[in-house]
Amino acid sequence: MESGTILSFPFISLDATHNRALAYDLSERFLNKFGLSDSSEAIETLETIDPVLLAHQSNYDYDFVTGRFSFLIPNCDGYVIPFDPVKELKEQNFNKVNILMGYNTDEGTYFANPKITNEEYQMALDNNFGDKSDAIKAIYEGFDAPFKKTYELLGDVMFNIGVKVFADNLAETNDVYMYHFDYASDKESPYGVTHASEIQYAFKTLDSKAKEQDTKVADTTHKLWVNFIKTGNPNYDGEHFIDKAWLKYKKGSALVYRIGEECSVEPFSIKERLEKMGKLLVQ
Repeated sequence: MESGTILSFPFISLDATHNRALAYDLSERFLNKFGLSDSSEAIETLETIDPVLLAHQSNYDYDFVTGRFSFLIPNCDGYVIPFDPVKELKEQNFNKVNILMGYNTDEGTYFANPKITNEEYQMALDNNFGDKSDAIKAIYEGFDAPFKKTYELLGDVMFNIGVKVFADNLAETNDVYMYHFDYASDKESPYGVTHASEIQYAFKTLDSKAKEQDTKVADTTHKLWVNFIKTGNPNYDGEHFIDKAWLKYKKGSALVYRIGEECSVEPFSIKERLEKMGKLLVQ
């Protein structure tokens, strides 16, 4: 599992009750664009409209500062989507398979405005999280720049919280291997180890201009992924075990496996922050 989980704000609210209300509101707004209201006749009309036109009305248009967007989100209604993911995780209703999953150091940078001001950051907290904004503000107060606060927060609500919620629940019965991908070829980039930056290393699809260190990281990452695909264990290729063992993740684990210029077991440095945010947002 890469790119987080289905628990990905704003694509799905982390509170099931709020998510349902938001899904209904967004659907109504979508219908109104075509002069329609909620009815079986409206569904029949939508079915006659070019799907490309329908898709263009649901582009990614999330504005963090205003908290507004118009794209449609999943509604775990018990019918089309029959299960609520958090509820099913807690009840251990999932396939008993080994899982490799994780996060990148700077998941939120691509989704944050580098020029965001402190005033806009405060507006964003209020507009997105309402009466929880003060508690969330306190969690990220240790970061100085508003851009840093914004991208750490967005990385967490879009990806990292869901990863931890899934890992904690899955690890009670499944073998879970949690990674922290922490390598960027361009160390001067303000975007750091961005969302999706691990993909070219995991699949070893670097271009011909890749540096020697890039290739080394790609070889290592790719081998770990292939080992897992072959054997269900990233440490084992079917004949040999690697030297620096990737430990199984346990519920509430304080350790993860860092993949960078060197690989090693390290403290799960964002664990406490994610637990605080999860208690506030995941309902």
